[in-house]
This record gives sequence, structure tokens and C-alpha cells, in this order.
Amino acid sequence: MNKILHLIQQYLFIFLAIVIPVSSALTNILLCVIIFAWILQGDVKKKLQSTFSHKWISAIYILITLYIIGIFFGGYYEHSIWFIKRLWVLFLFPVFLTVNLHKNTLKKGVIFFLATNAFSAILAFFISQDLARSAFLLYNHHNILLSFCYALAVYILCEKKSNYPVLIFFLILIYSINIFMQGGRTGYILFIFISIFHIIYYSRKKIISLLGLLIALCLFLIIMFNTSSVLQERIYQTKSEFFNNDWQLKNEKSINNTRYFFIKESIKGIMKRPLTGHGTGSFKTILTEEMAPQKPAQQHFTPHNNYLFVFFELGVLGLIVLLAIFYYQFKALNLMTHNKQRLLLPTIFLLLMLVDAYLFIPTVCITYVYLYTIYSKLDTN
Repeated sequence: MNKILHLIQQYLFIFLAIVIPVSSALTNILLCVIIFAWILQGDVKKKLQSTFSHKWISAIYILITLYIIGIFFGGYYEHSIWFIKRLWVLFLFPVFLTVNLHKNTLKKGVIFFLATNAFSAILAFFISQDLARSAFLLYNHHNILLSFCYALAVYILCEKKSNYPVLIFFLILIYSINIFMQGGRTGYILFIFISIFHIIYYSRKKIISLLGLLIALCLFLIIMFNTSSVLQERIYQTKSEFFNNDWQLKNEKSINNTRYFFIKESIKGIMKRPLTGHGTGSFKTILTEEMAPQKPAQQHFTPHNNYLFVFFELGVLGLIVLLAIFYYQFKALNLMTHNKQRLLLPTIFLLLMLVDAYLFIPTVCITYVYLYTIYSKLDTN
């Protein structure tokens, strides 16, 4: 029975690479099946106990516990249960950590993840003239997944891990072009960051090569700016928001810049209860009560910043635990071969959490769990 379940888990893990970029509903169903098979294998207690040897997993358990305690400590808030339901994604870390995945399974997971996202990117060319939306997911989530694929594909090409380098190069082009044809500004930033990281890493001892690649990157960005109306619109919009007088908040009730509005209000709330926070699910409730007439408070559940969000609801202890998760993931990945490329994955996610609460957004968090499983288990030697 266990052999059959083990085989099923291998196929489910590979199939998960296909459904993550395509459907949130199918992803959730598949994950439930994977968890069910994991439970049926037995030794659940033993498997969970084994995860405590990983300090970053222990930090995840502590963070979940703090959120559960936060329901009672901070008082009941309307959106507490809604948020607790989102914490289930974090339980995927110990599940995937304790599943015995074959090297071939992990490799196929990479192949199908890259291929499915490339298919999604190509399909986006045909569903909208201005390419302002993706084929399956929200455009901003799609851009993030393409950025993950871009980082993975560049590593495979630079380290010569594929027998088909020309194909990998074309995949990189597909990801790169589609990122800038979409409206997700986070994808633009990640692309530039990932590109500069690899250029410096692989050309740090070759000045001419380094300068040449940086110039090539600049030329590519100029070309994309002149060919993508979506990119132009997003840059002009960002420029307008940043230099608008409302950015200096001359009018305290101004809401033209939603992100800055939430940063400002979050810091105010944090300063009131920096040690304990306001409790689980408190952000939207408090913001709605205090800024009832303002639309941003009614439409958003987080301040679009994972660090501020955790700090606001759980206090400084919650923020420390959140950072500890990634600190210990860094330490674990740093002990492996090709450690610098592996460390890029949690670095990207830390950057993502600056612009939204992506640790609690299922599609992006599930993608991170999936890729972290591959990065931490696949021996690339």
C-alpha cells in the first residue's frame, strides 16, 4: 500500500507543476489529494517530529501558533477566520519536506513548471491585443511566476544543466518579453534584480563581459519600453503617483496613492501596540472603522506589505519569527552546492513581501513552497 502511495505522490508532484500556473481550484484539489496520501502513509506524528530538526519549520509552527493565539488575545475580529483559513498553505512546508521525492521527479517538476508557464505566456499573446492580462491567473501573479521561471531557466543555461541550451534560451526570451507585456510592476523589478544578480555572479571577474551584459540589459529594457504600451502606462502611472503632491500627504485624507496610504496607517497602528500587535484579522477591521469613507480601507485586507502586516497584527515577536523563517532557510540552502543560486529563491520572496502579503496569497505562496522543495532537495551535481 505504501509503495503505491509513494508512486502516486511522485506523479502528483509532477502534475502540480502543470496546474499551479493554470488553475487555483485544481491546485487546491491536487494539494488536498497529496496531503491525504501523506496521511494515509501513516507515521504522521513521527514525520512531524522529524521536521523540528529544521529550525525554519519550527519558526513556521510558531508563526501559525501566534496567529491562532492572536484571535483570542486581540479580541474577535470579523476577518480573523478568513485569515486563519489562509494559513493552511504554510502546512505544505512540513508535508513536502517529509515526502520522499525522487531526483527524477524533481527534475520533471522543473521541466513541466517551465513548460506550462511558457505555454501560458505564449497564450497571453493571443487573448489580448495589448497583453494587459494573462491567460489563466491574475496578471500580477502570472508575472511573478514568470520571474521565478526566468531565474530558474537562466541558472540552467549558465550552469549547462540542459542538453537543449537553444530551447532554454528561447524559454528565457518568452518569459522576459511576456513579463514586460503584462501590467505587474513587481515582475519588472524582479526581472531586473535577477538579471543583475546573474550578470554580476557570472561576470564578476570579467569586466568587459560584465559591462557588455549590463549594456545589453539596458538595451533590452529600452526596446521593451518602446514596444509595450502596457509597460509605458505602468511607468507613467508610477511616476505620477510618486511625484503627486498627495505623496507628501499635504491632505491627510488623500487616498490617491493607496500603497502609501496603507504604509502610513500601518505605521500609526504599529506604534500604538508595537509589542503585542492588534490581533489576527485586525488590519482590515481597524482600517475600515477608522477610515470608513475611504475606499482603500474597504477593498483591501492587507497593507500590501507582508512585514508591516505581521507587525501590525502580531507585534514585534511576530515580525521576528517571520524573518527567522527565511534566515534559517538561507542557512540551510547555503550549505548546499550552487548555494548562491539557491539563495536567490528566498531572496526573491523577501523582495516580494515588500509589495504585498504574498506569504498569505495562496497562488504565490504555493509556488514558493513547490520551488523551495525543488531547490532544497534536488542535487544538481
